[in-house]
Amino acid sequence: MIVFDLDSRRINRWLSAFAMLCRILALTYALVLTRFHPHPVIEARQEIIMTVWWAMAAYTAGLIVLLFVRDAILRAPFFCSWIR
Repeated sequence: MIVFDLDSRRINRWLSAFAMLCRILALTYALVLTRFHPHPVIEARQEIIMTVWWAMAAYTAGLIVLLFVRDAILRAPFFCSWIR
């Protein structure tokens, strides 16, 4: 008996979305800490910290795009041709 009618693909999509939400919250928290609650060590290394933050934000944005288009990418002929 399936109560919620969830298959493994739908559960995987929900868990991926939850992971992205956690990642976005962590990035937001890091930005708030570096911008609005400065510590002397953070102020001394502000440029490096913000460079790393922007790199992680870009990586997270790439993961979010991949979350929405992964079926189209992974079912492309390039990936499916060697599976047979």
